[in-house]
Amino acid sequence: MRRLRLIALAAAACALLLAAAAPAGARPVEKAFWSPGGPNAFPIVQQLGVSIIQTSLNWSQIAKTRPADPTNPADPAYQWPRATDQDIAQAQQYGMKQLVEISKTPSWASGNSDPRYLPTDPADYTNFLIAASRRYPTVRYWMIWSEACSQNRLQPITPQDFGTPVTADARSQPRAYAALLDASYATLKGITPDNIVIGGNSWAVCGIRPIDWAHYLKTPDGRRPRMDLWGHNPYVVYNPHKLPDDWKVTDIYHLPELQAAIDKYFGKRPRIGLFLSEFTMPTAPDVEFPLYTSERGQATYIKRAFAIARKLRTVAALGWLYLYDSPPDAGQTEGHNGGLLHADGTEKPGYFVFRRE
Repeated sequence: MRRLRLIALAAAACALLLAAAAPAGARPVEKAFWSPGGPNAFPIVQQLGVSIIQTSLNWSQIAKTRPADPTNPADPAYQWPRATDQDIAQAQQYGMKQLVEISKTPSWASGNSDPRYLPTDPADYTNFLIAASRRYPTVRYWMIWSEACSQNRLQPITPQDFGTPVTADARSQPRAYAALLDASYATLKGITPDNIVIGGNSWAVCGIRPIDWAHYLKTPDGRRPRMDLWGHNPYVVYNPHKLPDDWKVTDIYHLPELQAAIDKYFGKRPRIGLFLSEFTMPTAPDVEFPLYTSERGQATYIKRAFAIARKLRTVAALGWLYLYDSPPDAGQTEGHNGGLLHADGTEKPGYFVFRRE
């Protein structure tokens, strides 16, 4: 019964999406994809019309000890991941732009064994940015700490109860991230003005809700951090028909409210648009996401998500999370089922819709 209810909720969400339509002359929304993996992945995502490949660097694993020459990517302390090297090289080969997200702090930079804590000195992070930009000189999109308003990704974050005001301690917690983001912007623009800095980096149900995160995202001296685009992952995780407004959940349906908050707090000159880094909807019970739908329902989500993004006119890109479904890991009963392809490589209806959009 639980699964039938979840299917029904996802179907209801699809009905809401059907109400959105892209206006004539809406701006193009680029397609992005996280490191696709699987056999022949890059030719497939090229056929899908993907123009931006996204990948992550785990700073805490790459620099387990403090480098002597931190801006030099050849410093012996750096152990660069082969998978990222391959993603960047293949993206170049297939004519795609590249995005690199950097998060997770080594203990020598934070004084804490938990990589969710920011470095005590932002210069340690920005030095790593310089080293990464020198190792990957073709990268122009840089994401500063994915889902930074989530306690699962950043500490300290005091989770916000639904329908309640932000607590006093939570109002001050975005400051350290704001300082890191602003320092990163200055560093990356100093390397080349062509670098595009993606900050804010919220998701639909952050520990500090995205609209409140935007409200309180200020440096310790009260300035707004600089960025080119606001990163956001607009997953649908609650029944949209029963979602109270005061919960401030910012899923795909509530992007106008998020854009309005960014405009209010950061201004419109220049206007900071949205980079929708991750979106998906599983087609079977999924280890990560509470809702799922039918395969045709997923196709509807894809079509209408692009329509919503185009209608807003400030969305630079919409990214999909998984190319292939994957079976459960050992000890689990559910795998990842948000792919556009089944695990055997056969296409779902959503594959063809994503390709057409």
